[in-house]
Amino acid sequence: MEIDGNTLVFIIVILFLFFSSPGGDGVSSQYEFNQLQRLKQQFRTEHNTFVNMTYTDSFRNITGLKLSYQDMLNNPLQNATYPLPGKDYDRWFPNQNYMVLPNDVIEAINTEVWNTSNDDASNLFPPNITSTLLGKIDLVSNNKYEKIRMPVPRFYEPATDFSEDIPPEGETYWSEWPSYGELHNVSFQHGEIAIQISHMSNLQDNNNYLRRNFINKKNDRWKLLNLQIDFSDKAEKEKHSIYSKAVYDIQRGRILSISQSSKFHSLFALPHYMSFQNDYNEKIFNDVKELVDEFWNFTDYTDVMTMKDVQDAYNNANFKCEYLIFLQLEPWNQYTRDQIKLIDDELNWPLGRPANLSSLPPINVVSGLLYSPDCGVRLGLHNVKGTRYELKIMSIRKHLLFGIALFAAQIYLLLTQMHHTNTPSMVNKISFYCFSMINLVDGSLATLYFVAASVVPELYLPLVISAFSCFILASIFEIRYLISIYASQVNEQNVGIINLLRGNTGTYDENRPRPAFIPDEGSIGGSLYGRFFFMLIIFTFLILSSTSWPRQLRMVFEYILIFILNSYWIPQIFRNAVKGIPSRRERARSSIGGNRSQNKMPLLWSFVIGTTIIRSLPVVYVFTYSSNVFRHHKDVHFVVFLSLWLLFQISILYSQDVLGSRWFLPKHTIPDGYSYFKPLSNEYISEHGGGTAEHTVDCAICMSDVPIYIEEIPETHKVDQHSYMVTPSVKACLFDMDGLLINTEDIYTETLNETLAEFGKGPLTWDVKIKLQGLPGPEAGKRVIEHYKLPITLDEYDERNVALQSLKWGTCEFLPGALNLLKYLKLKNIPIALCTSSNKTKFRGKTSHLEEGFDLFDTIVTGDDPRIAKGRGKPFPDIWQLGLKELNEKFHTDIKPDECIVFEDGIPGVKSAKAFGAHVIWVPHPEAHAVLGDTEALLAGKGELLSSLEKLEMSKYGL
Repeated sequence: MEIDGNTLVFIIVILFLFFSSPGGDGVSSQYEFNQLQRLKQQFRTEHNTFVNMTYTDSFRNITGLKLSYQDMLNNPLQNATYPLPGKDYDRWFPNQNYMVLPNDVIEAINTEVWNTSNDDASNLFPPNITSTLLGKIDLVSNNKYEKIRMPVPRFYEPATDFSEDIPPEGETYWSEWPSYGELHNVSFQHGEIAIQISHMSNLQDNNNYLRRNFINKKNDRWKLLNLQIDFSDKAEKEKHSIYSKAVYDIQRGRILSISQSSKFHSLFALPHYMSFQNDYNEKIFNDVKELVDEFWNFTDYTDVMTMKDVQDAYNNANFKCEYLIFLQLEPWNQYTRDQIKLIDDELNWPLGRPANLSSLPPINVVSGLLYSPDCGVRLGLHNVKGTRYELKIMSIRKHLLFGIALFAAQIYLLLTQMHHTNTPSMVNKISFYCFSMINLVDGSLATLYFVAASVVPELYLPLVISAFSCFILASIFEIRYLISIYASQVNEQNVGIINLLRGNTGTYDENRPRPAFIPDEGSIGGSLYGRFFFMLIIFTFLILSSTSWPRQLRMVFEYILIFILNSYWIPQIFRNAVKGIPSRRERARSSIGGNRSQNKMPLLWSFVIGTTIIRSLPVVYVFTYSSNVFRHHKDVHFVVFLSLWLLFQISILYSQDVLGSRWFLPKHTIPDGYSYFKPLSNEYISEHGGGTAEHTVDCAICMSDVPIYIEEIPETHKVDQHSYMVTPSVKACLFDMDGLLINTEDIYTETLNETLAEFGKGPLTWDVKIKLQGLPGPEAGKRVIEHYKLPITLDEYDERNVALQSLKWGTCEFLPGALNLLKYLKLKNIPIALCTSSNKTKFRGKTSHLEEGFDLFDTIVTGDDPRIAKGRGKPFPDIWQLGLKELNEKFHTDIKPDECIVFEDGIPGVKSAKAFGAHVIWVPHPEAHAVLGDTEALLAGKGELLSSLEKLEMSKYGL
């Protein structure tokens, strides 16, 4: 494809706009720069206040902590200002006078959640608790507590005008918030919760390039965590999410997490809120304060802030409630400290240490509480637990290795299936849509594996191997097979089902012309690969987006999708019915004549059973194993239903193998086709003559008597009808002309090469010429000009060729066997018609010196006959229909298409003859054999390929 300068500039501009972005901090205007500076300055000021704070000091001018719960009880309309008149900021006690929690919540935390003494060191807790915990959440109250007013500074607001440079001053309160977004309440009574815990031990530097390990000084006592908490009702109609930092007290198994936004700077509240008990002491406060300060300095907290932090903080403040989360872990008292360290070492770096990981207990939250000070919501947790992240990764790795083995088995089965259908006629029996469904699933899995490899670095290697295995299966083997299937069935496009059941390409769509030649596999491959990647992207994005849908809608989509994608044998059942594969008994009989391979079932049973098992195993695992790695719900009933559905499909395939592929179709729905194995009548014997022995016929090939089944004579009914063949009774013959009867195709080649040589093109090769045979002159000329990119118009092309051809028409002559065949048919009084795509002028120029042969025809139809609609030349059957119509009118007969033989030399003519419904004798040019491809698939049992008309066996067709 050529690209001019303007196009190149346009592409560069688009790419620049697409990939360009603001600087490292995301600032794109003076307004945003001022916003970011205001945010940094606010945090620096509050951090200075935090640094100077002692365990006896109350919160001062820190966002979200200016008001206590008691302040709101005293004045529900109190604004969050500093200092409040009469408030003592030099004292601190763990009660509602100084905290954002009401006293009964504080009491619940002390007695029900964190109910162990600060000095109790008898319990042992794991220092590494990275995991995903799943459990239940219950609403305790959503209207009992006073809501603390937490304003959002207005400098967070986006600019309303491009000319603005300075963010507005002041604050916006909850009553002024927009009504859209996540609800500022929890309305369901019971729900589900997922808590993802990760240690904050691997942080990036300022430029987000270099990773460094953050290890605080008291790493054996305190850990800084990242928490992602998602909870919703069971139907997932109401979802809430919290992303926050947390402090883990390893000695006591306590976790404190507080959400943060533009209205709540919770990082500075962690030291005070880490202990509520009476033995609250300065040591815990100082330890947590030191941990927070180390994190602040290590990450250069304010220096690395970007506009994304501004926007996220503003969105979280407007659309979400703030939450304080208190969790108490179950101790691991069954282990010693050394054993726990051994377990952690083995999980972090497996070397085969005697850690007995198979019996490792889960991370279990024995009690937990969530409280939202600005929404007045209190929630309780129970039965919240999960396995260690490292164990989950090990389990997933084993699953992936098993999946790779399944892919390898599927590739092997597919290769054996491809070897089984190693001829185009066998490939033609395979359903394109059957393998398209299989290919869509495999391709989507490959894409999902690639995406997952970038998200889960611990599983990068097995995920990439799985992705490549699946991608090789889908994009190489399956697409290659689909190309072969599509190429073998391209001539069936727009063909009615009745004609397909009959076994020919009969009636065409009158208003939609078909291609005049079979596309090569290169163009088919390009089309299928484009379709493959387009469907792959759409289907993958659909799957990924469905994970965020409400539970009920997601489940409906999931069940329907799995059911449809596990109906892959249905298209093959339909294809078998279309192809009309005989029963197993009939195939065994036909093996006597050496035709067994052409009638065998297209799919290997090993492929059918193996593919079904391979593709069912993941579904069975996900829907029946409650501890599956996908956290999918259990539904045994659906697995039973799906198994029965697959078994039903396999049963139909097996019944088609045993009883014939059309056994379930009513007789009246199956069009009658010609049967070569059928009983004969006495009338037929008297008309055509019998053999020397009684109840026999004389075989014209082996010159011996063949016993036959005669309907009226019971003694002959023991004769196997498959021991002989009854050829169709031919009542008329229709002929093409160019390249079949006379050698004008060679003259066409010579003159076209002379024309091409004038422009430095050519010579004409048979892979191109074979696509031109039988086409009307203008259509053929148009294709030549397009293929060779000739700098002339169609009229100029015709003028040159007509001039050259007119000089050579007088030299053309009959091809071997042509004249003798015409004379023989005339002698036998068999009606013959000539149906040529040549116009009348060319016909006269070619045949004026060959009257001896062409005068024998009972009727002649040329390509420019006005009764043939424009655009309805070969491969449409109109010209043959017109030829037969004229024969019937001339002889006052009612000859049917299936009582005719059509003689042709080109692919378009063969296709048109099949569409006509006649038996075809195909006599291609000797040099065309090398590029014909699958002649068997094109004839589809409705014709015969000859190297010359001299090879025609008259007796074979009752001639």
